[in-house]
Amino acid sequence: MNVELWTVASAAKVRETVAHCREDVAARNALGDDFVQTYASFAGSATPGYWNRYLTWFVVQTLAVERWPDLPYSPREVAALVLRFLNEPDEDAASRSTVKLWRAKPRINREAVPQVAATMQLLATLGGAVAEARADALIPNVDPKYNEEGALYLDNADCARVLANLAALRTFFIEPPYGPRFHFWIVRQPGISRSVRDALTVPSRFLGDLETIFTRAQDAQAQVFVLWAP
Repeated sequence: MNVELWTVASAAKVRETVAHCREDVAARNALGDDFVQTYASFAGSATPGYWNRYLTWFVVQTLAVERWPDLPYSPREVAALVLRFLNEPDEDAASRSTVKLWRAKPRINREAVPQVAATMQLLATLGGAVAEARADALIPNVDPKYNEEGALYLDNADCARVLANLAALRTFFIEPPYGPRFHFWIVRQPGISRSVRDALTVPSRFLGDLETIFTRAQDAQAQVFVLWAP
């Protein structure tokens, strides 16, 4: 994703608004001049599926309860990096084990912290195939080839799961044995942007952002959407 926007909106309201806009020009016009002008510029020549996805992308932003356009890093990229670490062998555990010679392979890190692994998997995939099916339900009959703009959302159960696992995340990032080891692992990884590296070497920012976003969704009885565009 070249641009990633985390926001909170009601999926039910998004679905209703998108349906009205597909059927009613007046409803599309009510979204504002920016949408109307862009839609008019391309609707005549582009495949409708493309602009239907753009419609969803725009509606989510229009109806958002709150948006976080100034996040200096991608939470999705952070989660993917944590998963890389979790999928590596737990070298410390292997070195302490008295039966390590009997093990065909050392235990990987994620086996010891299943709550952390599950949460990072959820954030890195933005809900995966289940979320993709969820997003497709917002606007049926969209050509999947035209997906330059998109929106996936995490439902209420996902939000509750992230919030419930925050304590486990704090322990993982900050306390031994994984906190120091993960910090040392991150500083040795090449090609990580400074903003992502900062979010992981000082994880209180990342954890605070997660708590803010998902608590806002829960309080608003809405869902966490992630939007992207080229």
